[in-house]
Parts: sequence; structure tokens; C-alpha cells
Amino acid sequence: PPRSTLFPYTTLFRSFIASAILTVPAALGLAHLLRARGAVLGHLGAACLVIGAFGHMGNAVWQLMVSRVPGPGAAALTAYLNRTSALALVLVPLMVLLDIGLVLLAAGLLRAGAVPRWAPWLTIAAVAADFAVQFTSITATWPVTVVWGMLLVSFGSIGLLILKMSPAAWAGGQAPSTAPGTVPASVPA
Repeated sequence: PPRSTLFPYTTLFRSFIASAILTVPAALGLAHLLRARGAVLGHLGAACLVIGAFGHMGNAVWQLMVSRVPGPGAAALTAYLNRTSALALVLVPLMVLLDIGLVLLAAGLLRAGAVPRWAPWLTIAAVAADFAVQFTSITATWPVTVVWGMLLVSFGSIGLLILKMSPAAWAGGQAPSTAPGTVPASVPA
């Protein structure tokens, strides 16, 4: 295909790779936030999320390579897919770990009361919607965009709360906010 028709796709795949790379410090930061309460969920969730990020990045690289298959027609693409079919056995479980990690971290955030309760629940709803989209016959692109938007709102708000924390609060493992809808970390769940 002409390079001009591949540009939107290569940009999309590169943004997938960038998001996978940025997932690693985000997961580690959330695990740090959960070290006082919800530590087990935080560590398991962060581990699953980081491993899942590698699968996410691998899927993006694979899709980028598929978009560059030379030759006209389906024959070249089919030959390429036959040579790389073993990748699905590795990438699919890794990408499922991404969703598992998100749910575990959301559960840890709920248990710790470290963020407003709506943010982890929005993450859990996004993961459920993602499974519904991925494992049904939905072919439209807007549901995936909605899922990614839900995750952006959820983790964007958590990120902003963390960025507003003082260094002492970050080092001490205190909750980033006592805003309405947030349960202080010292209150039992």
C-alpha cells in the first residue's frame, strides 16, 4: 500500500507502543501508592499490568509489521500470517494480563481508599466493556474508543491527584486526597 494510506495506522500503532511503555511507570506508581494498604493487590496488579504491557506492545509491533506486508492481494498477507501464527499463543494471554492487572489495581485502590471511589469503579467498568467488545461480534470502532476514554478519565484523574501530592505525602504513603467520595486510608474497609 502507498505510504500515505499507512500513516494513520502507523501513528496508531506507535501510540500503542508509547502507551505500553508509559504503563510501566504508571503501574509501579500505583503499586507504590498501595504499599500501606492493598499492597498484595497492588503488587499483583502492577506485575500483571507490566507483563500485559509487553503483550500490548508486541501486538502493536505485530500489527505494524502486518500493515507493511509487501505484495498485492491476500496471498502475501496470508503467507505472512501463516508464518507468524504462533505469536497469537503468546500475545493473547499477555494482553489478558493487562485487563487482570487493571482490575487488581482498581481493587487495591478501592481497598486502600486512596482515590475517589468512582475512579476504580470506572476502570472495572471499562475492563468489563473491553471484554464485551473483544469477545463478541462487535465490529464498530466507537466502543473501543469509549473504553479507552473511560480508562483515560479514570487514570488521568488518579494521575492528577498523585501529581498534586507533596513529596512528604508520596514518601509517607498517604492518600493523595481527602476529596468528597474518597475514604481516608486509615479507615478500615
